[in-house]
Amino acid sequence: LVERNPLHLVFGVVAVLMMLVNANQAGIPFLGNHPKVSPNGRNVGIVFTPFWLVAAILNWLAFTYTSL
Repeated sequence: LVERNPLHLVFGVVAVLMMLVNANQAGIPFLGNHPKVSPNGRNVGIVFTPFWLVAAILNWLAFTYTSL
């Protein structure tokens, strides 16, 4: 299981970055404002931000549990 650590770390970082990108599309105020996001793009950001948050948390848990 220890060999999976780098993979969980990379997937966790990617999940956090994707979460920030989707939160920006959703219109979270402290992340800035993208003027060319369509209403459908905003809805996609709203739906996928929690998905990437869960993916980041699960990868973090897997990363920490396999390193014990």
